[in-house]
Amino acid sequence: SIFSYVGSFIEEIGHGWLMVTLTKSPLLVALMTTAATVPAFALMVPAGLLADRFDRRKLLMASQALAAAVALVLAAATAGGLVSPGVILLACAGLGVAGAMSAPSWHTLVTELVPREATAEAVAYNSIAFNLARAVGPAIGGLILGALGPVWAFSINALSFFAIIEVLRRY
Repeated sequence: SIFSYVGSFIEEIGHGWLMVTLTKSPLLVALMTTAATVPAFALMVPAGLLADRFDRRKLLMASQALAAAVALVLAAATAGGLVSPGVILLACAGLGVAGAMSAPSWHTLVTELVPREATAEAVAYNSIAFNLARAVGPAIGGLILGALGPVWAFSINALSFFAIIEVLRRY
């Protein structure tokens, strides 16, 4: 999970850098957060219903595949010179949809992976992983953007989703 969390923070830094590079509009920069948050807000309850009724592992694999596809499309659009503020906003929204669809399954998966007496520790470790990624992910993202550019930031994030898919496939 920490690899995926770091990848997501790297991509967020890439979104911001690319948007500011393409436009100086503070509104468009702010809309990136809105584009990612609105789907999460709108889809969290339906996603929870799906997580209760269907195989959580398969739902997670599907949502991670969607997120990987979005990251790869953004990387390809950026590499091909086809990226625009609208494309970035669509990517943010796509990642918001994928995140909303994965969140309920992701948060309940811990109880399926560890014995009941280790649940509190597992939840704490997951929180530590997220907070560690939140601390180092943007810094790593800045280094990657400076050295390699946004295509690599988006590609690394896609790779992080494929890593989660592989772990889930083996689970």
